[in-house]
Amino acid sequence: MREDGNEKNMPADICYVRIRGKEARVLFVEFLEKNGYACEADGSTSREEVIKTRFPVAVDINRKLYGCLHNTVCAAAASSSRSLLSVEEFYELAEWMSPFIIV
Repeated sequence: MREDGNEKNMPADICYVRIRGKEARVLFVEFLEKNGYACEADGSTSREEVIKTRFPVAVDINRKLYGCLHNTVCAAAASSSRSLLSVEEFYELAEWMSPFIIV
């Protein structure tokens, strides 16, 4: 959650979601896509890469994009900054932000 100025207790723009297992990652990506998110095509990220990697999924809430972290250093930084959410925590956040989510 943000701690700056008037945006206290508002979600950060980008969430990092810890997901283990290919099936769980497929379900999470499908959830995001059903709710209007698209994979961020930045040249090194694709839907398939997000599903097959072991690194956290990055979700940009404002731009409705998802991708993934690409290395251990980035994943460790997200973890140590307490920016890492479980899938359940992300679902709760999504429901809090919009009661009109598709599951």
